[in-house]
Amino acid sequence: LEAVAAYEKAIKLDPKYKEAICSKGQAYRDFGMAAEATKQFTKSIEIDPNYANAYHLRSFLHFSQGRHSGCIKDSIRVVELEPKHKDGLYLLALSYHDIGQCRKAIETYDKLLKYYPEDPAWYNRECCLILHSHLESSTADINWDQLHDPYFKEAWCKRTPPSSIIKSKGYKPHSGLNPQIPDVPIGKQQPSLSDAE
Repeated sequence: LEAVAAYEKAIKLDPKYKEAICSKGQAYRDFGMAAEATKQFTKSIEIDPNYANAYHLRSFLHFSQGRHSGCIKDSIRVVELEPKHKDGLYLLALSYHDIGQCRKAIETYDKLLKYYPEDPAWYNRECCLILHSHLESSTADINWDQLHDPYFKEAWCKRTPPSSIIKSKGYKPHSGLNPQIPDVPIGKQQPSLSDAE
């Protein structure tokens, strides 16, 4: 943990050096020490409650551990501070997508794609629409591989710009959510971007 020792020297010189504290958290995260990493990210946020990078890194840590609620909360804060923060929007959309909150996921993917129209998040948005259209089906009856157009799958793997697959392969994007199909019910109401606006 040489990196941690180096950051600790910098922090000793300036105990409010939020960037060094945050970087120390990243080092702990890289070594698989999630609890210690979370403490460091939180400490950076306590020093500067508007430090978007610390919220983002903590949200990523939450996401990687399947703590979607924490990721959603921190990602919303990232996007409040930096509305065009691509990774913040992406993590927020993915978290909603993962818990079956497709409407909130699509809303967030759309915000990201408004700023970055050729971003690969477009493929995740399409997958979210496919997922939503099958929420009322038994998983035993669904072949996820067959639900995806072969050109779509190839382009997604290659991270081809979305406009290319639409123009060159004639792929027709999914039109939207079916209002008759509800999202997956969750026990506690998750915050959303529109709540913060």
